[in-house]
Amino acid sequence: FNSRFMSEYGFESFPVMQTLKTFCPSDQFQFLSPIMKNHQKNPAGNGKIMNYMQKRFSIPPNFEQQVMLSQLTQAEAIEYGIEHWRRNRNDYHCMGSLYWQLNDCWPVASWASVDYYGRWKALHYFAKRNYLPVVGSVEESNDKINLWIVNDTIEEKNVIYRWSIEDCDGNKVLSGEEQASVSSCHALCVKTIENFNGNGIIPSKHFVKYLLMEKNQPIMEGFRCLTAPKDFQYAQPQLTLQIEPFVSTDANK
Repeated sequence: FNSRFMSEYGFESFPVMQTLKTFCPSDQFQFLSPIMKNHQKNPAGNGKIMNYMQKRFSIPPNFEQQVMLSQLTQAEAIEYGIEHWRRNRNDYHCMGSLYWQLNDCWPVASWASVDYYGRWKALHYFAKRNYLPVVGSVEESNDKINLWIVNDTIEEKNVIYRWSIEDCDGNKVLSGEEQASVSSCHALCVKTIENFNGNGIIPSKHFVKYLLMEKNQPIMEGFRCLTAPKDFQYAQPQLTLQIEPFVSTDANK
C-alpha cells in the first residue's frame, strides 16, 4: 500500500497503571469493567485491543501485565507501519508519516503514545527509535526476508549492515555483512534471503538480528521474530535469585 503522505494511522492501548489508578478502583481492574469502558470512547476499542493481543501474545492473568502487553501490541503495530512507509519513500511514493496520536486530553485508553499526565507509553519509546534519521529494518514474508536501510538525511551515508539469523542459544544458521552507500532521502534493500524455510530456518525457533554501523560506530540495532511471540520457542533463561542481608557501615544510618 502506497501513500504520498500517510497522515493518520493508529492503534489503541491503555496508559500505565499509575495513570489508571487515578480514575479506576482496583475492584474494576479488567478491560470491560464499567469504569474502564467509560474511559474508552471507541465502543469496540477494548475488545479490539484484547483481540489483537491474543493474536500476538499469550495473555497473562495479571491485569497490570495485560496493560503492559496492550502497550507492546500498540508499539509493534505502529512500528510495522512506520517501517513500511519509510521503506516506500523512493520515487516519491511516501514522503512522510504521522501516527495517530501524540497525547491525550484526559486519562483514557486511546491511540496516544503519551498519556494525559505526560507519561510515555511503550509506543513513544519505539517511535523515538523508529524515526531515527538512518534506520535498518526487516521485511519478512512467507518465502523471503528483505533487509533494508533508510536514509532520511540530506547526505549520502556509507553504512555497514551486519545481520544474522540465529536461535536463542546464539547458534547461527545464516549471517553476513553488507556494505552499502545509501543516497540521501532514499531507501535501499541491501539483502534478500530467498526461500529461507529451505535454509534450515524454523520461524518458531529463529529470529533475525541486525546492527547498523557508520564510521565504525553503531547507530542502530534490532531484531525481528519470524513468528508471533506467543509461538516462539524461547530458551529457558535459568535465572536464580539470592538475597543477602545488607548491613550499613554508615554511622549516620
